[in-house]
Amino acid sequence: MKFFLYHIGVDGGKARFWFKNDKGGVFIVEREYRPYILVRKTDIGKALSSQNFFDFEEVTLKIFPRGKASFYKIVLEDTVEYHIFLKKLRERRIDAFSADITHKHKALAEFSETLLKPMALYNVDAEEEEPFITAPLPLRQLFLSIFVRKNKITVFSYKLKDDRETISGDEEDVLNELEKLIEKQDPDLIVSNLDYREWNQLSLRLKRFSPTKGFGRRGFPLEGRIFLKSSLYYRIGLAGLEERCRFTFLPPQDAAKLTYGRMVEERQTFLLLKRGFAVPPRMNANVVVRSAWEIHVNDRGGVMFHPKPGIYENVASLDFESMFPHIIVKYGVSYETVTRRYVRKGKKPFLSEVVEEPLRRRLYYKRLRDRVSGREKVWVKQRTNELKMLLVSSYGYSGNNYNRLGNPLTFEWINRISRKIMREIHSLARRWGFRVLYGDTDSIFLTKRCAQQSEFENFAAYVSRITGLPMKVDKAFRYIVFPQTGGEKFSSLKRYIGITSSGELVVKGVEAVRSDYPVFLRDFQKNLARTLFKELERRKYRVADTLMKEFRRVYESLVEEKVDPSTLVVRVKLRREDYNSYVPHYVAALQLRRSGFPIVVGDTVEYIWVESRSPNPFKRVRAWRLFRGGRYDGTKYGEMAFKALETLVGHNFSLITR
Repeated sequence: MKFFLYHIGVDGGKARFWFKNDKGGVFIVEREYRPYILVRKTDIGKALSSQNFFDFEEVTLKIFPRGKASFYKIVLEDTVEYHIFLKKLRERRIDAFSADITHKHKALAEFSETLLKPMALYNVDAEEEEPFITAPLPLRQLFLSIFVRKNKITVFSYKLKDDRETISGDEEDVLNELEKLIEKQDPDLIVSNLDYREWNQLSLRLKRFSPTKGFGRRGFPLEGRIFLKSSLYYRIGLAGLEERCRFTFLPPQDAAKLTYGRMVEERQTFLLLKRGFAVPPRMNANVVVRSAWEIHVNDRGGVMFHPKPGIYENVASLDFESMFPHIIVKYGVSYETVTRRYVRKGKKPFLSEVVEEPLRRRLYYKRLRDRVSGREKVWVKQRTNELKMLLVSSYGYSGNNYNRLGNPLTFEWINRISRKIMREIHSLARRWGFRVLYGDTDSIFLTKRCAQQSEFENFAAYVSRITGLPMKVDKAFRYIVFPQTGGEKFSSLKRYIGITSSGELVVKGVEAVRSDYPVFLRDFQKNLARTLFKELERRKYRVADTLMKEFRRVYESLVEEKVDPSTLVVRVKLRREDYNSYVPHYVAALQLRRSGFPIVVGDTVEYIWVESRSPNPFKRVRAWRLFRGGRYDGTKYGEMAFKALETLVGHNFSLITR
C-alpha cells in the first residue's frame, strides 16, 4: 500500500496527521503534542517565574553557524499556554529559541525520525519515498464559486463534471446547502475564489445557525480538507503545489499561502530542527557594517547585456541550468562560509543542503519535459516552474534581513561569482568568433554567420567543462527580432520574437503573449512574424511591402467591423475588490455585478471595446456576457493591430542586422 500526508491539525495538546492511501481511503494518526520553548541557562530564572509549565529539562544543542550551547527546554501544556508564555518572555526581553516557528513543523519533527514530506508518496512495504512521480497525487476535488457581500453569503455555484448548479437564498439556507454539498461529495480539496481566512469566517457563521456542523471532516470546522484559492490552483497547478509542500515540509493548506521568501524560511527552519539545532529567533542580527563605497562595489546583481534592436540571423540562446543553485553547491557559498574576502572551505554548507534536493528534482523534470506529451507535459511544466521559483528564491532570500540566517555577503558572493563567469563567457565567445547579442544573468544569445548548431553546442560544452556549471543550447534561431522600446537605442530585456531551425515560433514579452490582448491580435502578430521570417528566408531583403499589405488587410477588416467579435474579447483578472479609477476590466466587472453575475476577486473578466473615446468610462467597454451584438470600436482594435506591427518591425523595414 502507498500513502501520503496531506493535512496536519494542531490544537490543545493534540496533533493529528491526516493521510490518504492509494485506494482513496483517509485515516488519521493522533499524537500527544506538548509545545516547547528553549531558553538559555542564564535566563532560566526569569523565564520560570513567568508562568506555570508542564515540564522542563536541560539540553545541549547545536547553534548556528557553529558550536553548541546549553538550554532549558520548557514544555507547556498546550498551544494556548505556549503563546501566553512566549508573549511574557518577549515582554521581559528574554531570547526564546525554537519558538517563532509553526507548531506543525514541531509536531512533524517529533512524529517521524526521518524527513517525512507532506504530499510525497511513500511505500509502506519498502518504507521509503517514491521520489520522482509525474502525475499529481489523487485528491477528490470540488470547484465552487461563492459570492460574499458584506460578510454574508447569498449565492454559490458548484461544478460537477460538466454540470454547473447555482444555489441562492438567505444566508442560513445557503450555508446549510453548502455544508450538505461538501458532506455529500466529501472532497479532499475545495477550489474556490475564497482563501482559508474567508472559509474560516464562513465556518464561524455556519456555527451560528448550526452549532454541530462544519465544512471539515469528522466534525471539525475546516480540518481534514484543503481549501485552495482558484487563482493559485490555476497558476501553479496541483503538481506545482506538491513541490511547494515537499520543499517547505508543510501540508498544502499552509504551503499555499506563503510567499516564496517565507517558503525558503520554512525549509531552513525545519532542516535546522531535524538536525538538532536550537533555531534562533527570527530577528536577523547578521548585519555587516561597511562603507557606502564597499556596498556600491560589492552589492550588484547579475550581468546583463542589452540587445541592440534589429533582426538577426543564425542565433543561438545558451542557458546555464539553474546557475545560482549550482554556484551555491559547487563553490560552497552559504551563510556560515562567506567572509568579506573569501569563501571558507570545509564540511557541507547549510545552504547547499537547502537547494540540493530541489535542484536534482528540477533537472530531472526539465530533462523529462521533452520526452512527454499531453497532460504529463503539463504536470512536468508545473513542477519545473515551481521548482525554478523556489530555487531562485533560495538565492534571492539569502541576503534578506527577514531571513533569520540571512547574510548579505552570501547573496553578494553568489552574484560576484555569476558576474565573473558571465564576463569570462563574453570574452570566450568573442575568441571563438561569436558576436554576443544579448545576455541576461544566466543566459546568452550568440550569432555567427554560417555557424552550424554543433558549433554552438561545442561552445556550450566547453563552457560547462571550464566552469563546472552545466550549460546547453536552449534554442537555435533562424531569425530573431529584438524590438525597439520607444526612442531607446537598446531593446528591453526578455522581449523578443524568433523562429527556430525546427520552425517553432518563440515569443517573449510582446503583444502575442500578453493576456490583455485579444486572440485575434495575438494571432495577427504571430502570423505577421511568420510572414516576415518566411520572406526573409526567400528574398532576404525588402519585405516591407508584404507586411504592410497584410497589415492593411487586417486593419480594414477591423475598422469595417468584419471580424468576429468573440475573437476580440479582452480578458483581464480582477485582482482587487475596488480600484481607484475606472479601468476597463473593473468597469466590466461592475456591469456584470449590476446585472446579477457574482463576480469576485480572482475571476477573469471579459470585455470588448465599444466606444474607447467616450468621456464616460462605462460606455467605453462592454462586458462580453452582456454584449448582444451591435457595433464594436474597430478603430481602437486597428490601433492595437498597428502597435503589434510596430513592435515587430517598427525600427526598420528593410535592414537585416547581422
